[in-house]
Amino acid sequence: LEAAVVAGSIGGSVASVAAWAPAGERTILHDCLASGSANAVASGLLNPMDISKTRMQVEVRAVGTASQRSGVLHTLRTLHTQGGLRNLWLPGLTASMMREMVGGSIR
Repeated sequence: LEAAVVAGSIGGSVASVAAWAPAGERTILHDCLASGSANAVASGLLNPMDISKTRMQVEVRAVGTASQRSGVLHTLRTLHTQGGLRNLWLPGLTASMMREMVGGSIR
């Protein structure tokens, strides 16, 4: 639900700016929203990899060394068995997408 709200608001923003700008004319606002939206969507799609990376970093700090079984695929599989597909996407999704929306717009 969180992701749908964020994606809907991003899509609505881009659509409203595209309708506002005359055909064929690029504006800075249009470019900022387009690049920010692209970064937010990419962040949303790649959120499971970001969660996996973070969990692996936390494991190394807690234990002191990485276990032999700790890899990206093993971590993703563990996250899935602990909480299903929802556990792969939802932790930190909104914060990650908003961070990328702002950062991508500025770049």
